[in-house]
Amino acid sequence: MEKIIFILLLILVVEIGLTAFLLSKENISENSVLVEKGELLNNTFTPLESENFQNSTGNNLLENSLKNLEIKLLSDKSVYHSGDVLNLDFKIITDDNYSNVKVVVDGIFGRLNQEKLLNLKKGENNIVFNYTLPRCNVCGGISEGEYTIIGKIIVGEKSKETSTKITIMQ
Repeated sequence: MEKIIFILLLILVVEIGLTAFLLSKENISENSVLVEKGELLNNTFTPLESENFQNSTGNNLLENSLKNLEIKLLSDKSVYHSGDVLNLDFKIITDDNYSNVKVVVDGIFGRLNQEKLLNLKKGENNIVFNYTLPRCNVCGGISEGEYTIIGKIIVGEKSKETSTKITIMQ
């Protein structure tokens, strides 16, 4: 009988501990994002384990310092043809580490629309985006001409953007 009571008490203690652990995981700060996250290590995007990664001053995200960020969007060439791969390098220079930053590139009438959610390390962060133009630009609804590609970082409710221009030929 004593063994049964001991086992039941042990099970109860384990259940209470497990419940407390699960409840602490559900108490997520308002700035945490439950999506696939990543970070830049050696200028390469890699997935992150689940964590709440705040900047070193204790302010989560970049909301108070977006104006202090330097951003540039560069393409590997200025003229593209059908079937070419458009390689974009989005450079973001920060003065601190930041988490849950959405980095977006958009253009060519919405055909190029990619985003990544990642953490930024202090210094220069290079995020690479690639888009393959249709084998037949005209068939794909893309006419010859100059196009503006927009690069944007979004932090909470605030954003900052830059752009670059490319020319698409047949």
